[in-house]
Amino acid sequence: IRSEHIHIAPDDRERQLYFSGTISSGTAAERAFTFTNDKDMPVRVRLESASCGCLGADFDGTILKKGEPGVLLASGKSGVLRCRFPVPPHAGLLSYTAYVRVEDEDGTVLTTYPATVRAEVIADASAEPHVLA
Repeated sequence: IRSEHIHIAPDDRERQLYFSGTISSGTAAERAFTFTNDKDMPVRVRLESASCGCLGADFDGTILKKGEPGVLLASGKSGVLRCRFPVPPHAGLLSYTAYVRVEDEDGTVLTTYPATVRAEVIADASAEPHVLA
C-alpha cells in the first residue's frame, strides 16, 4: 500500500492523486491517501465516478459507491481513502481513475480529486511457459 497525505483546505492546490509505476500481473493493488480536514466545518467525501466498475474505494472502511452519500469528515480530523483495482494477468499498460468529490454539509462541491493509477504490468516470470504444439 502506498500512501500520501492530502489536506482539504481553502488554498488546496494538490488536486491530482496519482500513482505511476510497475505492478506484477495477476495481482490486486491498492493505493491509500490520507485526507485531513483543515476547514472549520465538516466535509463529505464521496465517490463521484470511476473509469471502471472494477475499481473499489472505501473511506475509513466505509465502501464508497457512486450516487451514495459518502462519509462525513469532521473539522480537524483525518481519514484514509483506499482505492483498490485488479491487475490483468498479462503484461501491458493499465490506467484507472476514480473521481473523489469533497462537499460541504449543504452539498456544495468544494473540490474534486481525480485519483489516477497508471502502471506498467510486468508478466510474472515464475509462471510456467505455454507450450505450443
